[in-house]
Amino acid sequence: DAQESRGLGDVYKRQAHRQVLYNPKPNYPLLSRKLREQGLVMIKLCVNQSGVVDEASVSKSSGFQSLDKSALTTLSQWRFLPDTSGLNYASQCFQAPIHFSLEG
Repeated sequence: DAQESRGLGDVYKRQAHRQVLYNPKPNYPLLSRKLREQGLVMIKLCVNQSGVVDEASVSKSSGFQSLDKSALTTLSQWRFLPDTSGLNYASQCFQAPIHFSLEG
């Protein structure tokens, strides 16, 4: 596989302090592979107390719309363990870096 999405879960878990239940890696769009598009996408995720992503947005573009869209769509589906701290808040927001790079 030509996709290298490194450190997705590990980086995010360190920043979020929330255990990840579901965090699939974004697909590397076929056309982007053919065009040799690569880059780093920074996604801002806001997670509610239930562990659901309430808001996701591209905070730094890779420069390629298809890579940005793939990262945004996939990370919007991530799920975390509910927060049982007893604190009341709307959501916690974090940055998640997604690297798209081709081998060879």
